[in-house]
Order: sequence, then structure tokens, then C-alpha cells
Amino acid sequence: MYWKALVFLSVCYTYVQSTQLLRERRIINGHPIPTDRRHPANVSLQKWYKDERQFRHFCGGVVVHVTWVLTAAHCFPRGSLPVPLKLQIEAVDWYHVEELVRYPSRDKRMPDVDLALLRTLEKIHGTFAVLPPAGYKPKGKCEVCGLGTLNPKKHVFPNTLHCATVPIVEGRRCAQALGPDVSLQRDIVCAGGGDADACAGDSGSALHCHGVDGDERLVLAGIVSWGRGCAVQGTPGIYTDIASHRIWLLQTISGSQTLDSEVTATRIHVL
Repeated sequence: MYWKALVFLSVCYTYVQSTQLLRERRIINGHPIPTDRRHPANVSLQKWYKDERQFRHFCGGVVVHVTWVLTAAHCFPRGSLPVPLKLQIEAVDWYHVEELVRYPSRDKRMPDVDLALLRTLEKIHGTFAVLPPAGYKPKGKCEVCGLGTLNPKKHVFPNTLHCATVPIVEGRRCAQALGPDVSLQRDIVCAGGGDADACAGDSGSALHCHGVDGDERLVLAGIVSWGRGCAVQGTPGIYTDIASHRIWLLQTISGSQTLDSEVTATRIHVL
């Protein structure tokens, strides 16, 4: 069964040409993260629903800078911000969004790269994700976290962050698992294929993996993008590869087209 977002790493990043593939992701068979344990930089994107007269979660994101949150471009299919829109961190802190920057694309309706940056009005307090070094390729087991629904049959989002461990899947194996009707680009990451998976409301959430050469620190390896079903055996999920688009992130956040180390190091955690 295909899935698509409600508005919600290695060798394989891909942009899927098929419009049949649906982008809607939630954490399946993960574990809750206690509210007193600060987890790296996870964000709930919430928009106002007039009929319900309340803000509700629709996508995830991850803090990468004191005023910038990284998420998936497909969370904003019109290329503009829903009004009003708020970011919530750890069910406590609220932040207002004043700017959306989607990855440059030839087609405004379907971004070439499923990444977008949100600039907040207020400075964000808490932990930031660590961007990977240039050329980083995740290996082994990684962790995906989000606030999406826990049951593929129900669109009820939990109040508690959930995380699941997913293995990185090599690019060729990933392509074979998804089948010949899916065209994958190079700059994606494939992960999962077992009982645990991201799947509605988890789009834009973070995939964290260990650093290079045995470094135990977690780095931001990918952003939840799309998949076929949720926790389908033998079918990995697709994440946008962060290392492949590191320069765009640093240039956008720093506001500079040059990567001067003195500029990009300010308030941006990189390896």
C-alpha cells in the first residue's frame, strides 16, 4: 500500500518520479522517550484547524540552528506557510515561524530535493542536531524519532516523542526492494525494512546515526521523506541524505554564498 503526506542515508538518495508514491510517515514499533529526557532537537510542526479550533501536529522537524528548523519540503506542497503555524518542542516551548525556504527546484509543485528550512521569530532554546561531515555515509543501525501516529490504521498522534532503531540498507538492495517502477536518485538514504519504521505525521523528522570512525556522537544523517507502506517486511523507508546537501544548508543558514569557516561555525553544530 502506498502512502502520502497529509500536507507530514550511505548510498541511496532518491527522488521518486512516480506520483503514485505517497508521503505519510509515522513511528511504528518504536519506544517512547520520557519527557524528562531531552532528545536531540525534535520539533512538532502544528497548524491551526478551524473546524476543531485548535493547533494540531502535521509534520516533524529538527533544530539545526538557534533560529532554523529543518524539515521535509513536501510538508508544504503549496510552497508557502500555513497561517498560523507554530513549532512545539517537548510539548512545552512554542515558536513562531516567519520564513520558509525550500530547496531550489525546477518544479515548484514537486521539489527535486525533499528539504525545507523554517526560520523562527524567536531564538530556540535547547539542543541542536549535529550536521554530518562532507561525504558522510551512515552505516549500521540508526534511530528515527517522531510524533506521528503509532498505528497505521489510525491518525491519532501521541503527545510523547517515539523513537525506533532502523538499519541502513545499501542502495542496490534498496532499489531491488522497492521494485522496477520506482526510480531512485543517488542522494537519498534507505533505512528500515523490518518491524520498526517511520510512517503519518513523521515526515520531516530526523534520522540520527553514529559519526565516522567509531565516533559515538549522533549526527543528523537524514530527514524522513517517503516509503511504501509502514513497517512492511523487506521494504525500507526513504530519507533525504543530509551530507549530500550540507552546503545548501550552511549557505542558507549563514546567509552567505561562501562557506567561510568563521561564518558557518557560528551556532551551527557540524563535524
